[in-house]
Amino acid sequence: MPPTRPSPAPGGPARRAAIGDVARAAGVSVTTVSRVLNDAPDVGAATRERVKRVIADLGFVPSTAARWLSRGQSSVLTVLTTDVALYGYTQIVAGVHEVAEAHSIAVDVRLLPSDTADEVTTRNRLRGVLAPGIGPVIVVDYGPAAHVAAASLADKPDVVALVRSKEAAQAATGPRPPDRVMWLDEYTGMTLATRHLLALGHRTVHHVAVPHGYADERSSGWRETLLQAGSPVPEPISAGWDAASGYRAASVLGTDPTVTAVLCGNDDLALGVMKGLAYLGRTVPGDVSVMGFDGRPETEFYAPALSTVAMDWRGLGRQAAARALEVELPDGDGVRAPYLVPRASTAAAQG
Repeated sequence: MPPTRPSPAPGGPARRAAIGDVARAAGVSVTTVSRVLNDAPDVGAATRERVKRVIADLGFVPSTAARWLSRGQSSVLTVLTTDVALYGYTQIVAGVHEVAEAHSIAVDVRLLPSDTADEVTTRNRLRGVLAPGIGPVIVVDYGPAAHVAAASLADKPDVVALVRSKEAAQAATGPRPPDRVMWLDEYTGMTLATRHLLALGHRTVHHVAVPHGYADERSSGWRETLLQAGSPVPEPISAGWDAASGYRAASVLGTDPTVTAVLCGNDDLALGVMKGLAYLGRTVPGDVSVMGFDGRPETEFYAPALSTVAMDWRGLGRQAAARALEVELPDGDGVRAPYLVPRASTAAAQG
């Protein structure tokens, strides 16, 4: 008798076939079905074909969690990161959660030690991740400590590394397959922002930079765009990640009457710069155009609304999770390229 799909409950939706349904229809044990799903060699050819035929007839789709358990792995996806407060990091983790939840996989977010910690401390923190049976791992490799973590896990086949740039990806690949190293194109994003300000007639663009070593592609995109345009390249002002350091940067930029355009390494810095300029009596965008980077949704409600470049951090998290879990994303859920969001904080240069 040919296998049939499980009957729907009266008045309810059709029940998805389970591995037990496959085993009963094929006349084998659940263990044998699991071995067929994992291409184990100790299953006879006739049995293997019968199980595969039943799987096709029932439309059985093994869950990701069940597949891991059959391999002796934990049904947990681990994310290693040095921060969970900054916008990009939070969006990556949110994207990972979206995909993992859809496949009944738990997410364990583990904080690495600060980047001032030595290499031994970082490696000690990784002992649990290196234990047998640990499932896939995503390393958000945006700083020195995370880089040590990614290097320590280089031989683990089911690790996905999120890095800062294409160049960093090439350096990080090593024994790891290239499709398990991902990044956002921050260089192009900063190029879009710099060109936008130059197109408004500003002679040059000053830059408030996030900490060196985390997002060097942002500063490189700004600098090389100015050089290609034949514009002066001012000395960048090094800052942190927060609005307070942007405010302090404005105390330098705001006293220089030649400063007419400021490009910040992230949106929080831009908020601080605008506040600092206002304190000094300089208007935005009348006296100085200010631009952010990252595309935080709330930047639309700054006063004035902040021009920025949107980066798809959440999409990066979804893509990393899909690769780690070996599942397909729905159409349209991939990573979007950086795009310009011009708003009221940037305007044509005066005079």
